[in-house]
Amino acid sequence: MSQDGDASNPLAGLEDLIALLFSINPVELATKVISEGGKTIDQGRRSVELLLQTLENTAETMKNLNSAATRINSLLDDIEGPLRAVMPQVGFALQTMATMGNLMGIKPQKPAS
Repeated sequence: MSQDGDASNPLAGLEDLIALLFSINPVELATKVISEGGKTIDQGRRSVELLLQTLENTAETMKNLNSAATRINSLLDDIEGPLRAVMPQVGFALQTMATMGNLMGIKPQKPAS
C-alpha cells in the first residue's frame, strides 16, 4: 500500500493482519508443530539416555580405579614393613664394602656410559 492509502485508511494495517491470519492453515500448522515437537522430544530422550550411559561408565571407571588403588595400597603395605627393616642393613653392608675396598686399595669404578 502507498503512504497516501495508509493515511486515509487507518485500519489498512489491521486488514492486512486479518488477511494474514485467515491465510494460516491450522491443521498444517498443528501437524508441523507436532512432528517437530516429536523430533525434539526424541532428541531430548536420546540426550538423557547418553547422559545416563556416560554417568554409568564414569561410575564403573571410578570402581575400577578404586579397586586398583586398594590393590596398590595392599601391595605397599605388604612391602613397606620388610623394606624398612632391610634398608638399614643394606646401607650398612654398602658402607662396609666401601671400607673394605678402601683398605684393599680398590677404587670404585665409574659406571660405563
